[in-house]
Amino acid sequence: GLESIGAARETRLAHAATTLAEALVAGGYDTAALVADRDLAPIRGVGDGFELYLQRPAGAVAMATLARLWLDWRTFHVARGLEAPSFFLFLQLNDPGAGGVPDARYAALFPPRDTSPRAAAEAAYAAAVRAVDDQIGVVLDALAGHGVAARTLVVVTSSNGLDFGEDGSRASGTALDRAQVQVPLLLRLPATVAAGQKIDAPVSLVDLAPTVLSW
Repeated sequence: GLESIGAARETRLAHAATTLAEALVAGGYDTAALVADRDLAPIRGVGDGFELYLQRPAGAVAMATLARLWLDWRTFHVARGLEAPSFFLFLQLNDPGAGGVPDARYAALFPPRDTSPRAAAEAAYAAAVRAVDDQIGVVLDALAGHGVAARTLVVVTSSNGLDFGEDGSRASGTALDRAQVQVPLLLRLPATVAAGQKIDAPVSLVDLAPTVLSW
């Protein structure tokens, strides 16, 4: 359903395509999206089906705080019968590969293995990933605090990885080498699926929407 209307950054999703949010809102779910990526403008079709779509170029701490506040708001309104009991929240955190100086607390956890520029870049990336991971923990704690963690499907994934020259490329989202294509995919549904399972067969992000809908 993607249509190119010029430059790659102008690619949009056809409104005729059914998004995951559209399928869930039709099923009675409350839907919201909190996104940090400047490219994910709702006018490009990615906002279809979301009752709330907030795009804010902010760091992971700010975005996780927004998610926690939204969950607080929902709990208040659900208790009063003003919102649907089920929800779909799409939280898009800033890309750890976007650069910048990592927080000193995290930088100390991942010292560079040597003095090369590549080692410094890899260490900074590891620190940034850990920082984002901690903010995912903030959201998980919020779900637990509101008593819905056991019956909430949580999916953590990424659009692409970052290449530090392993396969000749030094970029993000520009090639099909393993460093960029092989991304994390973690799913948690405590009341239904036992923890610790690992799927050895290849999977793709294209499988994600039908998997979510089947559960």
